[in-house]
Amino acid sequence: MNQTYRFTLSKPLWLLVVALLALLATGEVSQAQEGSQGNTTVMGGAAMTLFGNHNFVTGGTGTQNGIIKTIRTAPIGIVNYTAGTSHSLASNTGHIDGYVGKYGTTAFTFPIGNGTKLRPVSISAPASGDFKAAYWFSNPNAATLPAGAPFLVGNRGAGVSAVSNIEYWDVDGPSAINLTLSWDAASGLANLTGGAIANLIVVGYNTSTSRWENLGRAGGATGTLATTGTITANGVTPNTYRAFTFASACDLGNVAVVLNRPSVCVGTTATFTGTPTGTGPFTYQWQYLP
Repeated sequence: MNQTYRFTLSKPLWLLVVALLALLATGEVSQAQEGSQGNTTVMGGAAMTLFGNHNFVTGGTGTQNGIIKTIRTAPIGIVNYTAGTSHSLASNTGHIDGYVGKYGTTAFTFPIGNGTKLRPVSISAPASGDFKAAYWFSNPNAATLPAGAPFLVGNRGAGVSAVSNIEYWDVDGPSAINLTLSWDAASGLANLTGGAIANLIVVGYNTSTSRWENLGRAGGATGTLATTGTITANGVTPNTYRAFTFASACDLGNVAVVLNRPSVCVGTTATFTGTPTGTGPFTYQWQYLP
């Protein structure tokens, strides 16, 4: 026998439903513009998809103003930007601490960092496929993420003299792009390259060879080693590599280690300020020790 149940909606609950519908309607209207005020975390296996322009708003009442955090361990959390989606006002206090995904075939700058510093990576327009990226301000030797870590800086391929032990990126994608890495003063690139920006290259860690491979700098470099800048490697297929960072392509030659000095490449100069012992004249050379 069929039975009919009748429910009566009390006034307080009715008001709550109306308020909820109003909020949902507002979300539909404002979908093209988002802002982050902090204390936002995308948990493992979950995704947050952004539409329109996302504005990383600094300030607010949160303890992580402007930061969106995603879980980096598998299954990762991720913030996705759809085709045509953009972002603005990314900064040290407003970025994504974790993985960012990108849909579509347009060029894109990933607004990523480690929660205290913005360290974006950019790609040119890919022919196909989805891409994602994350940044670590830590020694690749001690890396536990992503899969395939650690990435020992002493494992160098042809044409690579020294690899940064300060930071690295994970960039994933199936088609060739031009890859642009950014640096700041904390990257220590003057020490890495002997003070010569011409020695700076991009390297990728190939897990098939267990080596950091020279990806070059065909796209050029901008800025100064002591402050900020960018360097671009052309024709990189990210899925071939598990991590990317900076390296020096200079030939250090046969050198001696004196007072633990920073690297000085053949063809560059450095000033020695210590007081030598014994009788001169003296010739000093330094070797970078990763």
